[in-house]
Amino acid sequence: MEGFVQIAQNIVKTVSKTLPFSISLSDENGYIIGDPNPERIGTFHPAYKKVIDKKDFVTFEKTEAMGMENVLPGIAVPLNFQNKLIGVLGIIGPPEEVRPHAELTKHYVELMWQETFYKQLSDLEDEMEESYLQYLLLNETKNDSRTIQYCKELNLNTENMVFTVVVTLGNFLMEEFDEFVYSLTLNNLKEHLINEIKLVFNTPHLMKVNFLNKGKIVLLYSASSIDEYHEFMEKFYSKSSKLLRNLKKHYNSNVYITAGKLVDTIFKIHESYQEAEHLLQQSEQLNSPKQILSYHDWNVMVDLLPTIIDQEFKERVLFRLNKIKNDNMYEDIMNSFIAYCESGMNITGAANSLYIHRNTVIYRLNKLEDTTAIDIKDFQQCSLLYLILKKLYD
Repeated sequence: MEGFVQIAQNIVKTVSKTLPFSISLSDENGYIIGDPNPERIGTFHPAYKKVIDKKDFVTFEKTEAMGMENVLPGIAVPLNFQNKLIGVLGIIGPPEEVRPHAELTKHYVELMWQETFYKQLSDLEDEMEESYLQYLLLNETKNDSRTIQYCKELNLNTENMVFTVVVTLGNFLMEEFDEFVYSLTLNNLKEHLINEIKLVFNTPHLMKVNFLNKGKIVLLYSASSIDEYHEFMEKFYSKSSKLLRNLKKHYNSNVYITAGKLVDTIFKIHESYQEAEHLLQQSEQLNSPKQILSYHDWNVMVDLLPTIIDQEFKERVLFRLNKIKNDNMYEDIMNSFIAYCESGMNITGAANSLYIHRNTVIYRLNKLEDTTAIDIKDFQQCSLLYLILKKLYD
């Protein structure tokens, strides 16, 4: 079997570490697929063919092995899975010494194969679910019947409104291990991450939590009303903060959590996912990207607005500052203006935040007003300049 071939060498290495003897493995046709000597891999083993035909333990004494090509002294036993012979295990060494280990080693290798088989089956199911999700979330144009079929396979509600939450992971799933160890570690880690997310985000409206790929986990929610969506979003920041704290106990990588908009049907679920992804892309343009993002958060919208203002428009606004750019106080003036805006256009508040005298703030703001003709008391004009400067000085 292909799966048996893939793990045979890893089984040989693992078992050989616990036994005082070396082992080798063959497939169901007698060809060696696992052996301490790589040169034997792929060679035909006539003694193993004898075990396959006999379907029972066969002992090879030293004198007997010397008369056979590619055969070493020891005991060979058939390996079975689901009542089917899948290969042969050879324990290499004096038969009288290896015999006590034969039965136990046989069961151990069969157990390893069984676990690997079911793991591969589980991996296949996971890959299928990932492909179904990718179809639903990454395709703007979808076939209706296929969408319904995939929703049925994923056990998704197709009647209610839906929205997504996307957990974008750092690099801790991409660490390199020995291929076999990495596979086991990765699966354990993925399962742990899913459980951590469910622990925080599980609600009656959570339909699915699944990896979309190695870098993203997607949560799909249903909502029977807009109020249900708002109720969830009111708790989104606190729940996300809790998840980040929980993950930080185990991992050093940054994790980002974004929520997409509510859409009226599962056929538009890609729009919710795209919004969640767009939020992340916008945040990455900031000097200090936020880890929790949704348009339900006013602070997030304020921070992200400068990132979507047209570049030509930004340049037109900044052009008005040309007269003051060469002033040696330019940076201080800009910082004072930003502090003034962020203090609710309150001079005392700006002075306190900058640890300077309020008269210093007044002087700087007056200089900005005189040079650019901006009305420093006009909320709309100040908001316009503030949004442009925010991206530059954040």
